[in-house]
Amino acid sequence: MGGNARRRIACSTTPFLDGNWGGWNAWQICSITCGGGTRSRFRDCNNPTPLSGTACIGDARDDEHCSTDSCPVNGNWGRWNGWTRCSKTCGGGRKYRSRLCNNPSPNAGGLDCNGVSRENSSCSSNVCPVNGNWGRWNGWTGCSKTCGGGRRTRHRTCNDPSPIAGGLDCNGVSRDDSSCSSNVCPGIIRMPSMLYITTQVT
Repeated sequence: MGGNARRRIACSTTPFLDGNWGGWNAWQICSITCGGGTRSRFRDCNNPTPLSGTACIGDARDDEHCSTDSCPVNGNWGRWNGWTRCSKTCGGGRKYRSRLCNNPSPNAGGLDCNGVSRENSSCSSNVCPVNGNWGRWNGWTGCSKTCGGGRRTRHRTCNDPSPIAGGLDCNGVSRDDSSCSSNVCPGIIRMPSMLYITTQVT
């Protein structure tokens, strides 16, 4: 060819594009509803899609914490405390015990414990001891003699009230004695020549 001839160079007509991220998609639902979970969102390298250029720089996925509020905790009863002393030592009393709603305590809107925090029970149902006490004296018996000094008696019973449940017996005697008919008895006096009958002088 002559010196004026032109050289032709082949050129590519294919477009050349670097990739660029599109917008983030919506967040997914949190992995849990309370107590701290995670959620994710995604994006595509399509704005534009790389064409013979470099890919998008960065992550296609984004994570964050979610539902960080404490989860509701329903209350549960702890153990019962010991019983109190009985209100009486005999004759029927009451005793009490209590418990706390702390195993665990209700939290973050959880429900309170179901049931009562205090209960009572009967105790000391044994009969109380009662000490005996004397009833009234009965009437006197007739005198053992009509004159010259006799004896008469009267009695009483330990029944007002009677001792029960280990109570003490009555203190004292159940029988009382007394002198009676202390007047002189009529007598017969013998004389050598005659018989005289004496009478009681009142």
